[in-house]
Amino acid sequence: MSPASDFVEDFVGADRALKRLALLHVRDIDLWKAPLARVGEPTAAVRARIAEADLPHPLVVDADGRPLGWLSERDLARETVPEKPDTGLDPILELEDVLRDALSDLLRCDTQYGPVVDDHGMVAGVLSVEIISHFLSSNRAAELATGPAERVSS
Repeated sequence: MSPASDFVEDFVGADRALKRLALLHVRDIDLWKAPLARVGEPTAAVRARIAEADLPHPLVVDADGRPLGWLSERDLARETVPEKPDTGLDPILELEDVLRDALSDLLRCDTQYGPVVDDHGMVAGVLSVEIISHFLSSNRAAELATGPAERVSS
C-alpha cells in the first residue's frame, strides 16, 4: 500500500523520523571525532590534529579523557592549551541518551555539537544536529527502530 500523494508520503516520512528519535539512542549513531587537546599542550600540535578530525573544533579533555570545554580561535592563538577554555560544554550527552532528548538538549543550548561521554565520563565522540538528520533518513535507523517482529512481517 503506497501513500495517496507526495504530501502524504512526506508527512508520513517526517512522522516516522520523529518516532525514530524516541526509539533510538545516541549509541546507535556513528559519532564524529573531535580533535582532542590537553591542558598545557602546545596549540600547534592541536591545530595539526584538526585536519584529521571530523570537525574543526578542538575539545579539551582532562588526564582521564573527560571533557572540559571547546577551544576558541582565541585559545588556539595562545602558545599552550589553557586550563579554562573560552567555550563551555553544554550540553554533555551520554551514549544511553534517547536521540529525542539529545536533540532537544542541543536545540535548547543553541549549539550544533555536543560531546558524548561513556559510563565513566570519558569522551566517546561528538553528536551534531547534522549527524542526527542524516542518520534518521538512513536504512540503518529504520532497521534499528523496527522491532524484530515487525521486520519479519514486512
